Amino acid sequence: MREGPRSSAVIVLHQTPPRFTAAPMGMSIPALRRILVALLDRGYRFVGLQDLTSGGARPGTVALTADDGYASQQTHLRPLLRELGVPWSVFVLAGMLGKTNDWDHPWVSPRERHLAPGEVRQLAEEGVTIGSHGLTHVNMTALSDAALEEELALSRDLLQQLSGQAVDAVAFPWGLSDGRVARAARNAGYRLGFGADVGCAGRTLPGAPRRRVI
Repeated sequence: MREGPRSSAVIVLHQTPPRFTAAPMGMSIPALRRILVALLDRGYRFVGLQDLTSGGARPGTVALTADDGYASQQTHLRPLLRELGVPWSVFVLAGMLGKTNDWDHPWVSPRERHLAPGEVRQLAEEGVTIGSHGLTHVNMTALSDAALEEELALSRDLLQQLSGQAVDAVAFPWGLSDGRVARAARNAGYRLGFGADVGCAGRTLPGAPRRRVI
């Protein structure tokens, strides 16, 4: 008898190349396929952000998310998830559309293009949930109040106009947030705020779901 699911998870991906990668923030499509198929075989159900509360996902469910809005998520991740029938969400850097990720260390995330506006629009039309990752991948806890408000509000406005969706979730770059950032996110109209469970990634939005990086 197959063992049933006992827990829940919110998973975050970054770069999703078609072949093996040694980059810490990369997950190849073959490796990801094995993980997702194993979860499905064990009876886990994949859900979208609309099914999440501030406490996270319900037992036996998994929410799959992707940060940064990389082109490989459109080219390689999207076909896999469509094949498996897995809903997902992508947190887009609204100020980096079509640009290269030169904000990150190349040994952590190899140089890759971010999603172009048309690609974000296409994902939204196909039912992928669009969330905000801010404008330019900065540590929001280090911003002034005015700059913080702009990162949160402007990115949300831009992505709502582009996607036609109500953008009500934000993923904090590097998983870093504090009470001030949490209040600013709520004031900007976000329902959910996400950090990341990566050991020493920093504090997350109080009461918000943590995500596990795979």
